Amino acid sequence: MRRLLCSIVLLLATTASHAQDASDTPDKVIISPGGRSSTRITLKGEILEYTGETLRIRLKLGEAPREFPAADVIEIVTPQMTGHQKGLVLFGKKDYEGATKAFGAAFEEEGRAWVKREILTYLVRCALMKGDYVNATSKFAVLVRSDPRTHSFSLIPLIWNRQSPNPALKSQGESWLLDEKQPVAVKLMGASILLDDPQFGTSASVALRDLAAQSDRRVGALASCQLWRTRLATRKEINLTELKVWEQKLESLPEELRGGPHFLMGRAYVSRREFELGAVHLLWTPLVQADDHYLAARATLEAADALATIGQLEEAAKLYEETSANFADTPAAQESAAQLKELLKQANGASSK
Repeated sequence: MRRLLCSIVLLLATTASHAQDASDTPDKVIISPGGRSSTRITLKGEILEYTGETLRIRLKLGEAPREFPAADVIEIVTPQMTGHQKGLVLFGKKDYEGATKAFGAAFEEEGRAWVKREILTYLVRCALMKGDYVNATSKFAVLVRSDPRTHSFSLIPLIWNRQSPNPALKSQGESWLLDEKQPVAVKLMGASILLDDPQFGTSASVALRDLAAQSDRRVGALASCQLWRTRLATRKEINLTELKVWEQKLESLPEELRGGPHFLMGRAYVSRREFELGAVHLLWTPLVQADDHYLAARATLEAADALATIGQLEEAAKLYEETSANFADTPAAQESAAQLKELLKQANGASSK
């Protein structure tokens, strides 16, 4: 499946701190009419708007703008602010603090709404890499209010693993859950944040059931999957009939939205002591959709635990090592190092007998 309909490509700007006007350096758009990969058309002009539904571009000064479905867009090349460029470089170097500052400065200076939304997606990514769900959710809320059908919807920061109490995050979730005027994606985040909360958990669960019936299929399916958290929390065995329903729901999701649901599916199989199948589902998250850095780390660790339980010690050891190396900045890395140490201790003890 196509995970992303359009990629914004870095264009080295000649200015130091100001965005170039489209008349100086026109935007370039490559489209594939009707989604036909064999046909590519390149357009040059000024992009007036780009959302998850539509691209609107003026090809020549004085001409009426032309519109194209966003699904037909293959690539966009556009001038970028210096801060935008710097942020991309720092993000590539995994300097997420520095990237956040650069993107923040570029967001304030950038005048084009559609480019500001692209910058917002990187601010969400930076926050997720740092495990900062307060900023990840708040920035995504700004994004989805501007473009409810954003093509970056896969970045939506939902809670799939129980979090440590965070008053700021809880307060944010409350304000969204209780505000009927919020977009459905923002209410989904609010319900997700509060689902484990002793005070608001019931209200969050009711909200998720309502959201599951939403006409926006992405919101509805993810709301349904979020409710799996409450089922897993009961610690009662999940029967095969239930799992079949879960599998069907998971497969109905676009591939780019399956990371969290696969994580919960993996836990469901582990709870049934089907450890190998559980590990397969858990590993889907870090291997295919790892935008949520802390969730990917936890999934890798739990996959290693599952394999260790059934004696696949070599495979488990490799995953513990990967967790420590690839997710060194997360709590899961510390747990993984301890688990690996214990695993090696047991292996050495067995070999000395």
